[in-house]
Amino acid sequence: MGKRAEKRALILKAAEDIMSEKGSTDSSISEIARRAGVKDSVIYQYFKGKEDLLFSIACERMRDVLSLLREHLEGIQDAESRLRKMVWFHLSYNDTHPGYARILLLECRSCKAFYSSEAYQLIREYSSILHDILKQGVEDGAFRADINLNIARGIILGALDMENIGCLAAGEAENSVCDFESLASMIHLMLAPPVFAGSEGKNNKANTIMDAALTVFAEKGFSKAKISEIAELAGVADGTVYEYFESKEDLLLSIPVKRYERYLENLSGAFEITRPERKLRRLIMYHFLSFLTDRRFLKVF
Repeated sequence: MGKRAEKRALILKAAEDIMSEKGSTDSSISEIARRAGVKDSVIYQYFKGKEDLLFSIACERMRDVLSLLREHLEGIQDAESRLRKMVWFHLSYNDTHPGYARILLLECRSCKAFYSSEAYQLIREYSSILHDILKQGVEDGAFRADINLNIARGIILGALDMENIGCLAAGEAENSVCDFESLASMIHLMLAPPVFAGSEGKNNKANTIMDAALTVFAEKGFSKAKISEIAELAGVADGTVYEYFESKEDLLLSIPVKRYERYLENLSGAFEITRPERKLRRLIMYHFLSFLTDRRFLKVF
């Protein structure tokens, strides 16, 4: 690294320290210059102003993030393992670089100009890696086929950001990585194949019928849906439906019963925490991850 690059890095480090402590509004160029051991005018040889300096911190860090993430994912083939690694990496990097995390989450994202910066383009590149992992999982059958990849990506990144913000701004936990397993479990629940699929034995056909009914009810509404349509989609005879359900109404009401059975079954594992405010935040997050990615169920319910 040449002298000019060293001095630029020194200025960025000083700016990251001060802006993460005081916020960009209350930080001054002169204060950053003193911390870096340079004159005020030297900073303007490298950066246009305080905003450019702020965005440059995020830009340099995102280059580091992308390089490290690709290294972490190297050699991991299946989508589920790649997703777990990316979730862990996201939490861990922000834990070990809290100043950068504060600047990105609490400063840059509240500035309209940031969304036209090079740093934001690198964030889009980062999010595209997650999108590709989700797409691979759908294609391989590891993740549900009917999921909207953009919505799922947004929910996952939003959940991770809220976990980091909870630690940085609210002091809800010492670090974010301690919640990795519970977050990974919730994300897995959101992405897992439909709740009605994959059951063994006698209930397998009933689950197939419920899944078909969910699709038909969501598309046509309960009143216009016909048992014959549901049977055809499920690949069974009309009479088979009545072997498992007394009526169309019974079939309709069986759908949320099955869904909530699964919801409650997995609920306890998401609350290995003690503070009530964190439990509330986790409940909200778990609810969104569990329900809001299946539009069919929302329409029917």
